[in-house]
Amino acid sequence: MCDEDVDQLRAAFRRIYALDDYPEDRRSYNNQALIHQNHCQHGWERFLPWHRAYLYEFEQNLQDFFPDLALPYWDWNMPQYWHRGVPKKGWVLPKAFKAFLIPAAAEQLVASLNPAPSAKQKAAFLKLAEERKLFTTQHAFFCYVISCIGYTDVTPRPDDQNRRAMIRALVDSNALWYPLRYSAEYHDAQGQSGTINEIIHYHFPSPDDMAQILSLNTFRDFGGGNASHGKLPLVGNGAPFGSPELLKTIGPELLEGLLFSVANWPIKGQEEFIERFKKKTGEPFLTQDALCGYGHPSILAEALEACGAADKIKVAEAIRAMNLTTGPAAQCFPGPIKFDEKGRRVDVPMIFAQWQKGVPITVFPTNLALATAVWPSV
Repeated sequence: MCDEDVDQLRAAFRRIYALDDYPEDRRSYNNQALIHQNHCQHGWERFLPWHRAYLYEFEQNLQDFFPDLALPYWDWNMPQYWHRGVPKKGWVLPKAFKAFLIPAAAEQLVASLNPAPSAKQKAAFLKLAEERKLFTTQHAFFCYVISCIGYTDVTPRPDDQNRRAMIRALVDSNALWYPLRYSAEYHDAQGQSGTINEIIHYHFPSPDDMAQILSLNTFRDFGGGNASHGKLPLVGNGAPFGSPELLKTIGPELLEGLLFSVANWPIKGQEEFIERFKKKTGEPFLTQDALCGYGHPSILAEALEACGAADKIKVAEAIRAMNLTTGPAAQCFPGPIKFDEKGRRVDVPMIFAQWQKGVPITVFPTNLALATAVWPSV
């Protein structure tokens, strides 16, 4: 990115930072951060698609203020990060993400410090801003202030007013910098802190790793794929893996053989209901959503009939005492409709369904299965 593009990105970040004063505005930086904090998908298949959608919405928020802005990506495969095969000596952050002072912020900073810096120290702060010296971490900045500038009236305490003034000056100077900017501020499970290069000796894929990844045209080249073509089974979790929309988007060939675990899916004994549902709705197959759409109201109906009153306390007590093995509610779920003292269902099997010939069909447990699981050939 050229300097003008980076400055525009900083200006956009300042605009959404300013929205933090308006908690009801979904575009504020705090609200966007809370979405990631409370709902981010990590450690499984939704990691990449969830974060792509998240960044797309974040980009749209920035474009409300700068319509021609585009979020850049961080190409960690560039030579400056890899440093000729010695990553510990490479960059930890892009320069645009590092901390620095600008003259206006430095002037405000030296005016707010208590005790006031000496004339020599003030000149050193202003020179630091004039030269735009970059700091990878806040720790490096504070060490420079104490050791090189000689201003020692600052401590690591969060309530230290001088420390807060310095961090505020750094954020005002570079809206792309953040006090806990990953991967400059990294902490391992043992509490050791430092840059990510220092703690785990570099985490980015190497140029060779990237070359191998980019040489793959499809997941099948890696030995993955469906039961007909791949050597590794594809396994997912959750009802979205069996949605009709997924079939429309991806197509039956790529879905063939995909297994996924799910709380509820059509099982043996529901064949007549399945056919009636498809005929009435025009849907290609029955899913967890429809089963629960019928089943949950049926549970409430059973509870209302059992307690004989539309009283929420009595209805709740009837549900806690419930043990249904027959009837409309029981026919919509695997296992009995029975709950433990914490409100969780008991004696309920995990369902596995598999895409076979364009339909996600239950294959486990075998006593409830509507088909036999198909495994990749070795």
